[in-house]
Amino acid sequence: TFPDATLALNELNLLASGYFAMPEEGYDMDIKFEAVKADFKSFLSMIPAIYAKDFENVQAKGSLAFTGYVKGLYSDNSMPGFGVNINIADGMFRYPDLPGEFGNVEMQAEVSNATGDPDATIIDVRKFHLEMAGNPVDARLYVSTPVSDPYIDTKIVGKLNLADVGKFYPLDKGDELSGLLDADILAKGKLSAIENKQFDQFKAEGR
Repeated sequence: TFPDATLALNELNLLASGYFAMPEEGYDMDIKFEAVKADFKSFLSMIPAIYAKDFENVQAKGSLAFTGYVKGLYSDNSMPGFGVNINIADGMFRYPDLPGEFGNVEMQAEVSNATGDPDATIIDVRKFHLEMAGNPVDARLYVSTPVSDPYIDTKIVGKLNLADVGKFYPLDKGDELSGLLDADILAKGKLSAIENKQFDQFKAEGR
């Protein structure tokens, strides 16, 4: 049993409390955790492409609330339940030697699984927003029953000029990007509806 264990994932420091036991059939646990520092940059360190590129000098601001739990038995026949909540507000980051920045980053997301059954996992990204060179990107995503018959409800709206990526992110020498991405997409329904050609039961529209 522990009241204040610490865990570091790159720059994201977590404080955990609960218990961990080793019965004959596996590992039993009830652990809650939360981010020690409520800053956006610590969360950015979890993104490999950013952490690997001069992360120490990345300029960032914004708040972070990151909490979660793991509860139940891990064994050959069972998985513990789990949940993670992420809230990001007023986020911004930029590389000091580049002119562009990612601004107005907002995210409200939850991943939950009350029973440990992989098919009981629910992914709910209620809000995701960021801006690049004044171009906003907005998205939401809800996924349930991901193993047996994935249900998805998502909407993505955004514009991206690939030629501008080098203004925000340090590309490798010799790399060049070009092209325009302009998307407004909505999809809602179960994968089985598509597989069974019941297209009237799956809503998909946009460009």
